[in-house]
Amino acid sequence: MRKILPLGLSLLLAVAIGCGGNQTQLNTAPLTEEQKRQIAEEDKKIDDEESPGNRTLNPKGKRK
Repeated sequence: MRKILPLGLSLLLAVAIGCGGNQTQLNTAPLTEEQKRQIAEEDKKIDDEESPGNRTLNPKGKRK
């Protein structure tokens, strides 16, 4: 009984307080042209670093 009471009180307290009650909102705003350009440059840099002799000819999201 001595072990059950503190455990039960701890559980009750945890349930009462909850987890992550202060959630942040996701940024769903569309990307600006500057952000899109920076992402494209970073993608090209990574592609060059990872496969210098075998570049992606048709990157994801772009169709011929």
